[in-house]
Amino acid sequence: QNNVPSSLLITVPASIPDSFYVQVYNNSFDCGSYELSYGSVYVGIEEQSERSITVLPNPSSDNFTFRIADAGMRSIRIMDMDGRVVIEHELNGLGSFIWDASQADAGSYLARIVHTNGSTSVVRLIHTP
Repeated sequence: QNNVPSSLLITVPASIPDSFYVQVYNNSFDCGSYELSYGSVYVGIEEQSERSITVLPNPSSDNFTFRIADAGMRSIRIMDMDGRVVIEHELNGLGSFIWDASQADAGSYLARIVHTNGSTSVVRLIHTP
């Protein structure tokens, strides 16, 4: 039993059903008992569900229009998925902003918007060819 780990982390995709089957093999001839427990841990960037932010169209091949209903935007930073900053603008309370992405590479981007009240929203953008 010295070669049996006391715990083992199994990573499964988020698309699995609520229940799934796990088989445990014991290569030795002795009997043992196993306890199986699982919990959900999500890794990554949590997308805010800010109802006040509207980005249209998304996906888009050229322009993305950002609108905020209940407060202004202090700044916006758009990054590619490697974390490189594509654009960064101070907006000084503007309620809308248009990003001309026609010259940007196709792919996914993250827009980080800082509101005038200090809160932050992150929106995923899909730029199509």
